Amino acid sequence: MHRLINFGLLVAFLICYTNWGHNEVGFIAQIEYDIFKYSAAATSAIQNPLLVLAFPGEILFFVGIFQSNNTKRLTLAGLILVGIPVLDILVSGIFNGQPLNALSTIPFLAIGILWFIRQRKLKEED
Repeated sequence: MHRLINFGLLVAFLICYTNWGHNEVGFIAQIEYDIFKYSAAATSAIQNPLLVLAFPGEILFFVGIFQSNNTKRLTLAGLILVGIPVLDILVSGIFNGQPLNALSTIPFLAIGILWFIRQRKLKEED
């Protein structure tokens, strides 16, 4: 189950939709693709500290997908690192009148909340 949750969190983060710079919009996956493909041309995206913060979190989710033992700490660290940009996208979408941005964060937030609920239930069972 932990592999499915890590995979879901990774995919849900990649489908978050955001605006940055001057009229530059896209899904996080598109932004990251541009960063890796056109690193010199995507300097405005590279300079965004929230995306730089999210890269280690994505790596933690990716490691959690393939690790066979309990990945509670990896997932929690990934949730924190990736959750900060997701919450930023949510807040900016709400306050800037961009409902698509705010709505795109719902899958990530829902899976993250479900993970916390699951961890609480597992802790109560022990």
